[in-house]
This record gives sequence, C-alpha cells and structure tokens, in this order.
Amino acid sequence: MKPTTRRIIVLGVIILSGIGSRLIATGFALFDNYLGDALYAAMLFMLLLVFAPRLTLAKAALIGFGLVVLIELFQQTGIPLAMRSHENSLIQLMALLLGTTFNYWDLVSYAIGIVLFFGYEAYWARVEAGQ
Repeated sequence: MKPTTRRIIVLGVIILSGIGSRLIATGFALFDNYLGDALYAAMLFMLLLVFAPRLTLAKAALIGFGLVVLIELFQQTGIPLAMRSHENSLIQLMALLLGTTFNYWDLVSYAIGIVLFFGYEAYWARVEAGQ
C-alpha cells in the first residue's frame, strides 16, 4: 500500500475517533477531556503528511504542533468564544473547530497525539525502507 493511501485511511480513522470521543461520554476524564485534543493534533500532523508529502516527519510534527499551539493561544483572545454565539452557523462551526477556552493540559494532549503518530509513521518508514 502506498504511504499516501495508508495515511488517508489513518486520517479517516483519526477523524471518526475524534468525533466519537466528543459524542460519547464515558465519565473517564482522560477520554472525555483530552483524547479528542490528542486526535485533533494527530489529524493536523497527518494532514500535513498527506498534503505536503515531501516534509520530513520531524518538520511535519513541529509544524503541526506549532499550529495547535497557535490555535490554543488564539483562544485566549476571547474571539473564538464570541464566535460561538454569532448568528452565522458557519462562524459557530469555526468556533467549535478552534475551541473556545485555553487550557494548558490541551498542549500536553496535542504533544502526545503528535508523538504517538510520529512514532507510528517512523515505524512505517522503516518497514517501507525494508529495515
């Protein structure tokens, strides 16, 4: 299987899992509060690998983490929170995708998600190289 095909399949699984993590409440804080954040960062990492396949894994990881940190810091402006109560449903959706409240633990979740999928991709790079 080509790396891009595998990555697109994994990306689909990440997205469905992320949606599921937000729709299903388990009462387990790590699952309910932070799994979706880890998957969100993993999704950005995998999107970078799909749409910019020449990026090294390390560059994709750094860019992906940088993007989620910027999004998290943007939440401190209060703009995403204000967007949530906007009359336009597209703007409300944007607020949902961006998140509305800053949380330092989200940064940890993002890092974990990227590190896990970085490891996954590094494994497949070795397999595909025949090592």
